[in-house]
Amino acid sequence: MKKTVILSILCACCSAFAAESYSALLKQAGDLAKAKKYDEAGQAYRNAAAAAKNSDEASTALYRRADLFRQQKRYDEAAAAFEEILKVKNLTKHNQGTAWRALAQTRMLQGKTRDAVRCYKAAGSVKAGTWIDNVANAELAAICEKLGWYEDALAAHQACLQAAKCPPEGKAAAYAGMVSALAKLGKFKEAHEAMDQLKGFAKDLKSPSVAISCGMAEARLADAEKDWNHAIEVYRHVMTLPKIHYLQRRAAGNRAAAIALRELKDIELAKTIVAELAKGDKYGVNEELKLEIRKGAKK
Repeated sequence: MKKTVILSILCACCSAFAAESYSALLKQAGDLAKAKKYDEAGQAYRNAAAAAKNSDEASTALYRRADLFRQQKRYDEAAAAFEEILKVKNLTKHNQGTAWRALAQTRMLQGKTRDAVRCYKAAGSVKAGTWIDNVANAELAAICEKLGWYEDALAAHQACLQAAKCPPEGKAAAYAGMVSALAKLGKFKEAHEAMDQLKGFAKDLKSPSVAISCGMAEARLADAEKDWNHAIEVYRHVMTLPKIHYLQRRAAGNRAAAIALRELKDIELAKTIVAELAKGDKYGVNEELKLEIRKGAKK
């Protein structure tokens, strides 16, 4: 009985020592990073991971190590460090997803777009049931849209809608993304169906972000269908929405002015839209567009 008690005490002491070692090493690594001793900090983070009691602690230490390299623009080392997280035993689905997403972001910084897409898809396929599902798929969709991979973008937007922790703003953005992707693919019937779903979803939501998503989706659909007057009308409406980000406002205003100038050949309307955009944002008007308007006005 006495031996059993002694062994229990020893085990408890060892556990406490291990916990203190992990915390101490994690703090040491943070202090070294603040002191700009990055290689020593990286080793301390690895030591902390080795002293971890579970996969959460190990992945936390390794993630900080990888992120340290990424902040220093040591992208090859950062990518290898994020890959190391994926080898941790009993890694939770959430931590798998965050590691894949971080690796995808690092691949983008390396200029390895195709591999970044592969990593984003891996992050989304984990289906952790946490915010990472929505965020990874939303970022994947944005990249695929820029690359013109509209089928992949559509699939990623659909995955966002199915994500367990997707907030209303995220769902609205996903519906809007579906409208845009379907329109780019020439699937206008399906695009209008997605637009109707978005409007139905947004109907009772008093969210500026949702209103912006809804407006931009409608404008882009009209734009894709070459319904120029309606596109201009909605783009101009979007410009007036509360809490719109200045980049979104610029995108809407410049596109509306471009349609007026290039498609409708209406220089006066283009000038009016440009003046609206320039109010409070004198650098918001596209310089090429300004030049085109000046040249057109001289004719």
